[in-house]
Amino acid sequence: MNFPFLLSLKYGVETTCTGLRTMQENCKYITDNDFLTEQNDPHQLFIDYCISSYRHRDAFLKSQEELLAKVTHIIHKECKHDWVIDWVDETPDKTNRIKYCRYCELTEA
Repeated sequence: MNFPFLLSLKYGVETTCTGLRTMQENCKYITDNDFLTEQNDPHQLFIDYCISSYRHRDAFLKSQEELLAKVTHIIHKECKHDWVIDWVDETPDKTNRIKYCRYCELTEA
């Protein structure tokens, strides 16, 4: 198993999912704020892009999220975990203990 490749794939898919969610928000803003009028012809290319992306994003995002879940599962299964115990400040008065793998970032309660 090529562990470095799996980690690279995981981060790439996470980045793609984040980009798709951002595109979804931007396209929704354009649609909700009535940018789709003939007065905005200079922006037609951008609008067409957003409409096309908006129509197909759900299926692509779902496929990428499914791929991410599979890759993450394989990584967590194949990783030779090196556990790190750390403390995270939630507020000035509250600190929580966390345990995570140095390599694959799996966390334990």
